[in-house]
Amino acid sequence: MNLKTSLLIALAFCLAGSASKAQSTALLTDTFTKNTAPWTNLGGVGIRVTHQATELPPNAKGALVFTYTVNPQKQEANNALPFQALIRPVKPGTLAALQAIRFQAYSDIGAPFICVLSEHQGGRYLQIFWLPPKTWQSITLYPKDFWLSDNKGDPPDPDGKLDLDQVEAIGIVPMNTLLTSFMSTDPQMVGLLQPSSGQYTFRLADFEALSNIAAAPPPKLPDDEKGVWIDPLNEEIIHWFLIGSQEMQYDLHPPFPGHAIVVHYQQGPARLILLLHDLHRVAMENTDRIVFQAAAEKGVRLAVSLQMKDGARYFQLVDIPGDSKPTTVSVNIAAMQPEPDSQEALNHPIDTGQLTTLILADVSFLFGQPEQQNTIWIGPVRAVQQTIGPRTSK
Repeated sequence: MNLKTSLLIALAFCLAGSASKAQSTALLTDTFTKNTAPWTNLGGVGIRVTHQATELPPNAKGALVFTYTVNPQKQEANNALPFQALIRPVKPGTLAALQAIRFQAYSDIGAPFICVLSEHQGGRYLQIFWLPPKTWQSITLYPKDFWLSDNKGDPPDPDGKLDLDQVEAIGIVPMNTLLTSFMSTDPQMVGLLQPSSGQYTFRLADFEALSNIAAAPPPKLPDDEKGVWIDPLNEEIIHWFLIGSQEMQYDLHPPFPGHAIVVHYQQGPARLILLLHDLHRVAMENTDRIVFQAAAEKGVRLAVSLQMKDGARYFQLVDIPGDSKPTTVSVNIAAMQPEPDSQEALNHPIDTGQLTTLILADVSFLFGQPEQQNTIWIGPVRAVQQTIGPRTSK
């Protein structure tokens, strides 16, 4: 075999390998061309299929429409279940080679949703995604980003890891229905959720479970930093969830270089805005600071909080100046104080190996902030070791 022939064969194998990597294989597909099967609803008003072009994303042949209600004051009385959800049964073994779940989704309000993978005689694994209002969004979720739900009442998982070959159901839950169920006895939280009260619809199209498709690696941290990303904001979808407003989206041209999530909301007395991000999959054990860029149209007193598995919460106040002036937020984790209403935090210091949630809250109303509209930008968030640079923590 001469050199030319060898090179051509090698090139052919390389091209074949590249093609196979580029092509994904569907483990299951739901296009909703006939009916809602195999999807069912638990709670909610009901489900149906639509084939009207005005209710579909481009090129879709059908969509599932799920109607649900959010009522913080009557949630428990109106629903026997503590949540409303879409459920798709899966034969164990079907998703053994799963590398991504991909679908199109639409919500008539800006709202958070949870995708759930339930194991047979195992745990429930979750991932959060945010849908902006009245627009179809392409959603891709990767198994590596699902975390074990460890709340009270959740089933235990014998091995503590997601076993894809044991997944027996996929669920999609409007998170507001879950929040209203568990927070309906807290008057303050009822007030926060009240603006979301009503009957809403969620649409689902072109649902696929895929193999042979890999997640893109996260971007590198800045050269002078060592640590991990909490959220590099490098995906099409937002993995934060918002309480107290429905207006959150990506901004590719924020007041500082790069990109950000932007939230529009109402500031004022008794108005609390909460922006939350899960930390179950973030290895923060060897980090000591949380760092991100931020800006706001009007001044914000921002509480940066961390919650541990036992419920202990710690916080630090940060001032974000107004006039859309960019600022670098760098919070010393060890200097964070126990939240006044967190008894658990008074019993032990913060442990970065036990963190579950990052919470950003505009608490300006506690300092006499008048009623006004505001906009805040939050850039990519990371946890780092001994960052040197501008600090706004106090």
